[in-house]
Amino acid sequence: MAIHGVFISPKNKNGAAVDMMLRQRFPDVYRVGVEYWLVDTARDADQVGALVRPALGQHDKMFVAAITRDTFSTLSAAAQLWLMAPGRGWSQREDGLGHIHSEDSPFAIAA
Repeated sequence: MAIHGVFISPKNKNGAAVDMMLRQRFPDVYRVGVEYWLVDTARDADQVGALVRPALGQHDKMFVAAITRDTFSTLSAAAQLWLMAPGRGWSQREDGLGHIHSEDSPFAIAA
């Protein structure tokens, strides 16, 4: 499993609709902010983007990237607690949140 940061800026500014869509597609989602979510999934960033893109409008902006320990400290205390949940295994991983090293992290960008 890997944690991906998913930034989606919908043209209509309806973050609630994006939140519901993400929760329908992924079993473990945490909403960090107005346009930013954490998704715990076995899929890579390209696959996450491919699952999300069809639900977005052509003018919506999206960025998906694997989260690593480098970005952990920038998250809110509540988001860090979500990451540290025992079932997620964050505290047991040594190479970041996923199974890859940060310099090898795949990402997907869609405009």
